[in-house]
Amino acid sequence: MKIINYIDSTIETLKTELLILNEEFNVLFQCKNDYLNKIDVFNMEYHKFLGSTIEEILKLKVELAKELFKRNKITEDELFLEKQEYYSFKQILFDEEPYSLEEDEEKELKKIYRQASKLTHPDIVSDFFKEEASEIFVLLNGAYKRKDLEEVKRILKRLENNMNFSIDNDSKENFLKKINIVKDKINYLKKEILDLESSIVFKIIQEGSITTYLETTQYKLNQIKLKIENDIKKYKR
Repeated sequence: MKIINYIDSTIETLKTELLILNEEFNVLFQCKNDYLNKIDVFNMEYHKFLGSTIEEILKLKVELAKELFKRNKITEDELFLEKQEYYSFKQILFDEEPYSLEEDEEKELKKIYRQASKLTHPDIVSDFFKEEASEIFVLLNGAYKRKDLEEVKRILKRLENNMNFSIDNDSKENFLKKINIVKDKINYLKKEILDLESSIVFKIIQEGSITTYLETTQYKLNQIKLKIENDIKKYKR
């Protein structure tokens, strides 16, 4: 007697819909990541080109704040805030110093990152593994931002060898639930992408006017620096 396996056409239709939605999600997710990576590159260029001037200005603001505090023109809390801003900026400069990679290593980094992010992204894994996947995803993004190729490789290897974030459940209700979740995530991603595209930094990047923007900003910062220096001299007379 030949056994015939029954295939629910509704389940198959839902599977197909879910696959299509997941593909759309992956495309949007990659688009968002590409945008964020461009903005990260801009931020690194910004701090590389303007960082020393900004640091000097913040240091001068602390010096000016000390003079104002001596004369009871500002509070101790206001002085503390100026100091905090200065040391926070110094920490940002330290944290954003990336690894130096060759062109072929840059390509490899992007390829491996995409593989790893698909395995662990919190928005597409099951609820059972969501917390663990979120922690790994944060580590992965940090390593990618620093251009730490070896760390990204280690994370991918760990994911491939030791982890499985999927749970099989072929019920109609489960597919419907997953479809609704992915639809919500797609709508949220679209909003995030629109927000990124409307940001000032992204418009500067798209216009290809980064150098002009940095040079103009450098001029404005030098004017601010000169004014603060003159204010300090006035109080020290």
